[in-house]
Amino acid sequence: MNLVEYNQLTQLILNPKHFTTPKEIDDDVLRFIKSGYKKANPQFIPVIPELWARFNCCDYNVEEKIKRNKGKAIFGYKIWYNPKLYIEAEPHVIWKSETGELLDPTFNINSEDKILFYADPRLKTVKIKHPNEKRCAAFTRQIAEWISMKRNIEIQTIPIKKTSNFNPLQCPTFEEWKKAK
Repeated sequence: MNLVEYNQLTQLILNPKHFTTPKEIDDDVLRFIKSGYKKANPQFIPVIPELWARFNCCDYNVEEKIKRNKGKAIFGYKIWYNPKLYIEAEPHVIWKSETGELLDPTFNINSEDKILFYADPRLKTVKIKHPNEKRCAAFTRQIAEWISMKRNIEIQTIPIKKTSNFNPLQCPTFEEWKKAK
């Protein structure tokens, strides 16, 4: 696969119109989830961001939600899906109220009102050191080649994050994002 083909596939696969929360838990989605954690119980969780919530900072948002409303953090994976092409499990954390209500206080760039999430008690943090730590799968050989090339490019171009230096207050809030939209 050459760079032009890679870029074309990137636009196709990661296009926010198609690479999104699954509409349903079909066989491909369930098989992928169970391959990562056999005891997984995937469920759709409402996304209800507070105005103070920070983009792409689910750990910060849940910690802040707990400070303000009590409850607890549930670690697991958020599923992104482009049917019949590509699926990805991103480490994520959601909030559970004292009454058992589950919600995701972290807004998504594409304004989704729900996510597909499964809890995984083996996960203790969402801080990944490198994008290649995300679980993903391809549904065609061409997409598998794309994943391989994507990982190689990321290894060479994306520095390993020093999570201790990351400051969530540098990320836009939901209120700022809504005003700019």
